[in-house]
Amino acid sequence: MASSQYIGALDMGTAKVSILVAELSPPSRLKIIGRAMVPSRGIRKGRVLNVREATTCVHRAIREAEKSAGVNLKSLYLSISGSHLKGELQVGKAQVSHSARIVTDYDVGRAVEEAKRRDLGPDRVFVQYIRNPFLLDGKKVDEPYSLRGNEIQASFWAVHADARVLREQMQIVNSFVSRIDDIFLSSLVVGRVLTSEEQRQSGVLVLDIGAGTTDFVLYGDGYVLMTGVLDVGGDHITNDLSVAFKIPWESAERLKVDYGKATPVEGAGDDWVWLRGDLSIGDRRFSKRAIQRVIHARMEELFQLVRRAVLPVLEREDLRCSALMTGGVTRLTAIENLAGQVLKMPAATGRNPDWVINELQVPEMSNVLGQVQFALQDYSDSVSGSRKSQGLLGKVKGFWSK
Repeated sequence: MASSQYIGALDMGTAKVSILVAELSPPSRLKIIGRAMVPSRGIRKGRVLNVREATTCVHRAIREAEKSAGVNLKSLYLSISGSHLKGELQVGKAQVSHSARIVTDYDVGRAVEEAKRRDLGPDRVFVQYIRNPFLLDGKKVDEPYSLRGNEIQASFWAVHADARVLREQMQIVNSFVSRIDDIFLSSLVVGRVLTSEEQRQSGVLVLDIGAGTTDFVLYGDGYVLMTGVLDVGGDHITNDLSVAFKIPWESAERLKVDYGKATPVEGAGDDWVWLRGDLSIGDRRFSKRAIQRVIHARMEELFQLVRRAVLPVLEREDLRCSALMTGGVTRLTAIENLAGQVLKMPAATGRNPDWVINELQVPEMSNVLGQVQFALQDYSDSVSGSRKSQGLLGKVKGFWSK
């Protein structure tokens, strides 16, 4: 019988580096036994800007998580984000070769090969092909094998990355653990942990609004139709407040956290707040409404950018779509109302699974919880002897020698 194993899930974000340690045991049992969340340094928008600072904070997070769990990690799962990730729909077609027009493995293989044929430049690497439905003579089918038709079409949402950016992140992790178990797109792990199969069938747009980026994934008919990353997040709100009120970054961050609201309340009267509240020299007061107007403008722009990005797919698929949001920015009051208005769909704040403790219900933990869920599936497959579900790692190993 397979024995228990310990896995770690790492999220290298702009504001925080988060890690979970879980114990996996047969047949499909999972127990969170350790965690850590430390301020991020040298990492911004999915890129390593300062290797020494990034290495130090990642090492600190790993040490704290290991101490919390009482185990030494030999490997880690890793999620990736950043605008260096690009996605596009790739399509391949093949004529059914059987005389009776019965679709065979050979026909499907030719269509798949055609869909994946595009070459990238030396500085880019494909990290994932996410299969969309097959089309048989223009009609959607989940599995075309043994069906009758004339033409089979395979399509993939293909994601590729900057090879150097990806290599730097992997090297930092490998400086502390001997192996990276797998690499996941941040949007996919968040989408899986927040949504149900029913939601993915009917259509759901998942947004992870962090400090530096907004990752999104759009589902429909149970498939991933689109992923993307925008270089806009909570730090932009803080910067806007800092510029608008001519105050230090740290003071602007405090105003955002303490008084932030996505939609200001208009009408008679206004509340005022003090920057420090100690009436010392240089202390100033600010209008809550003015603070909220700055936040509203930035958040409205963000949701407009998301709407613009997914609109071509929404129109093509004719989905009855809703939106789910997570990430630190979703702590803003009334963010659901603004998102719904701009995205033109019902919007809500997502919830992490009920089985996790209260300390893990915070939106910043959605990413690492999603990685743990994928790890559990991999472990369950290995215990049962079925084929291991493939993430990104098998697709990017080859670029190390380039």
